[in-house]
Amino acid sequence: MKSGKSLPWQKPWIGYGRPRNYVTQKKYSGINLLLFPTPGEYITFKQIKTLQKSNPSIKLKKGSKSNMVVFWKFLDKNKNEDIKESELELPVPVNQKGKVQFLDTIRYFIYHV
Repeated sequence: MKSGKSLPWQKPWIGYGRPRNYVTQKKYSGINLLLFPTPGEYITFKQIKTLQKSNPSIKLKKGSKSNMVVFWKFLDKNKNEDIKESELELPVPVNQKGKVQFLDTIRYFIYHV
C-alpha cells in the first residue's frame, strides 16, 4: 500500500458515471436512467442548432440514433379553476391546500455525444 501501486481490487479505469446533458451538465435521473443505452453526455437537437450558430463545423453525424427522455413534474390547479371534466374522470389526488394535482409529462429526443 505504501509503495504507491494500485490495489488489486480497485478498478483501473475511470467510469462515465450517470448520463448528463452536454450543455447544462445536469445529470439525468429517474426513468431516464433506464432509457439510455450507455452512460455519457447527451444533447438535444435544439442545443445542437444553438451550438452551430457559434461554431458552424458542429454537425450531427448522419444516421445518429436518438434516445427518448421524459421530463415530468406535478402541477397544482385550484378546484374552482376551469378543469375539464375529462381530467376528473379518474380519481385525482387533492393536496392539503385543496388543489388538484396533475402529473405533466413531456417527452423529447436526445443524441449521444
